[in-house]
Amino acid sequence: MLVVLSLNLLDPVLDAMEEPQPEPRGRRRGREVELLNPHPDCLAEITTEYPYLQQRYEQFRIALDPPELADRRRAQLEVFREAEKSYLANAGEKVAYWQRRLMARYTRNLALTNGDLAAGLFDLTVAARAVVDDNYAWEVWQTANRYPAQKAECEIETVNLSSEEIWRNTKKIRLRRRLPRPKQRLRPLGLKPRKKEKLEGEWAREFDGQAICSYPPEDLVIETTAASSRRRPRAFSRRSAAAASPSPARCWTASICARPFVTGTKAKSTSGSSIKSRARSAR
Repeated sequence: MLVVLSLNLLDPVLDAMEEPQPEPRGRRRGREVELLNPHPDCLAEITTEYPYLQQRYEQFRIALDPPELADRRRAQLEVFREAEKSYLANAGEKVAYWQRRLMARYTRNLALTNGDLAAGLFDLTVAARAVVDDNYAWEVWQTANRYPAQKAECEIETVNLSSEEIWRNTKKIRLRRRLPRPKQRLRPLGLKPRKKEKLEGEWAREFDGQAICSYPPEDLVIETTAASSRRRPRAFSRRSAAAASPSPARCWTASICARPFVTGTKAKSTSGSSIKSRARSAR
C-alpha cells in the first residue's frame, strides 16, 4: 500500500499507527429497490409539483419558448380555465368573474400564510371549493392531475399509491361531488295515451277559422274562478264596513259616539244635561 502524505502529517500518522485500531466495518449491502409504475390517478398526491405544471415545464424545455409555460401563476390560471370548461359540461353551471377574482386573492393569501411564492394544488382546491362548490373543486383537482405521458398500462407493475405512503404530515380534503340528475316523472297507471294525428296537419284542416275551439272542462274552471273573484271583493267590503259597538243598556253615551261609524252619517250634537238624563233613565 502506498500512501502519499505531507511532512507535517508524517509524525501524527506514525503515532496513530502504533495505537490499536478497531476492525473496519463490513461493507454495507444495498437495499432492495423495486421499480413500480404509479397510476395516473394518484400522481397529484405523490408528486412534489402537480402534474399539469410538470407537463408545461417539459414542453418549455424542448424549445425554451414561450416563457409563459414555466410561469406558475400562468399555469394556475390555465388550470382554472380548463376546470371551468369541464365544470360547464358536467354540472351545467358557469363561474362568475367575481369568483375568479376572489379565488386569485384567496390563493395568494394561502401562499403567503405558508411562506410560499405561489399556491400549491392543495391550496388551489381549497380555494375552488370555498368560492364555488365541491363540483368545481373536483374539476380543478382532475385538471391539475393530467399528465399524458403517464400510462396506466405498462410492462412493470402499476400501483395506485396514496400520499400517506410517500409523505409524512399530509393534509386531507373531502370533496362531495353532486352531479345534477334529471327527475323522472312516474306515469300513473290507467292513463290513456294522448291521441296523435295519423297524417301531419290532419287536425288543422278541420278548422276553417270561423269558430272558436272550446273545451268544456276548461271553460267551467275559468267561469268558476271568475265568479269567485267577483264574490271576494263584496265579502271583503262587508267585513271592512262592519264595526262592533258596546251594548246600549250599559253605556248610552258610548252608543251615541259609535253611531257615526256604523251608519256613516254625522252624529247630532247633544247637550251635556240631556246625555246625563238619558244615562240616569237607562240605569
